[in-house]
Amino acid sequence: MILGGVVLYCGILAGIAVALSRTRSVDDDPITIVIITPTPPPVVSASANEETDLISVGNGPAALAYDDLHRQLWIACFGDDSVQAIDPKTRDAIGRPVPVGDGPADLAIDTKRARLWVANFNDNSVQAINLGDGSLAVAETDVGGTPADLEFDGARVWVANFDDDTVQAFDSETGVSHPPIRVGDGPWALAFDGNLLWVANILDDTVLAIDPVEGRVVGEPVRVGDRPTALVFDPSRSRVWALNFGDYTVQAIDPVARVADQPIAVGKEPYALAFDGRRVWVANRWDKTIQAINPASGKALAPIPVHDSPWALEFDGSHLWIGLADGNTVQAVDVRE
Repeated sequence: MILGGVVLYCGILAGIAVALSRTRSVDDDPITIVIITPTPPPVVSASANEETDLISVGNGPAALAYDDLHRQLWIACFGDDSVQAIDPKTRDAIGRPVPVGDGPADLAIDTKRARLWVANFNDNSVQAINLGDGSLAVAETDVGGTPADLEFDGARVWVANFDDDTVQAFDSETGVSHPPIRVGDGPWALAFDGNLLWVANILDDTVLAIDPVEGRVVGEPVRVGDRPTALVFDPSRSRVWALNFGDYTVQAIDPVARVADQPIAVGKEPYALAFDGRRVWVANRWDKTIQAINPASGKALAPIPVHDSPWALEFDGSHLWIGLADGNTVQAVDVRE
């Protein structure tokens, strides 16, 4: 951890091979993003208290996306500059890894056109591949500086440009980009609630909303905790959940009233969120645990140990999939009761 800043690890442990860093200084508070790709350590047994599976994938599984149409889990392998699909049921790889741009950091699925969109963190681009066969659908297209997150709103694909303090939309069929929209300081995460696109700004501790049709910010920003790094929408209660990396909390936002609930304490260095239809799940990087939040009671449940530091989550209808910071594995945990 760098004093006064946030260190976001894309891989940790034994034999570091590559370390890339970018620094932004805001009000004398340096924010350093360190991307570390390790030499993979040996795989050890996971917790026997839960049904778990460890699956070897490419290096640095930074983001996960479940394709419900083809029943495939897609994985962005940051260290290999590739994406790959696995069958969640058999745990087998599907085809070969698909080469993409430099440092794929996030994924979004266009359900209408059956395309997987990829944000390439290191070369400031996005691209799309066809889900059916992995062929190229939209070639690499330049975006703003450091594309950190992607979201599909049913018609457009949105990208958060961290360095530029903007978000921008792409026509999901043609890949043609719309003019960027100025947002808060350091946009890092996106979520769509069926009406508005929500943006978490990591450097000014706010979450704001964009009307995706009109392409403009609406209303006032919502103040949240320290360093919001992830968002997820809970349609059952119509709440946007924000994860605050800096103070180890999560909190729900009422998208109509534009008010954030009291923060809920979770594990140390929470980094990713997922919603399984009933609960909000949190990946606690430092603690090497995942943890569920009961949205009805607003209480955090007991954490569940996982194989290594988790930093990506995705739900496939029965299992919670976890991208692990050991560099080359994902883990599946059965979260059905």
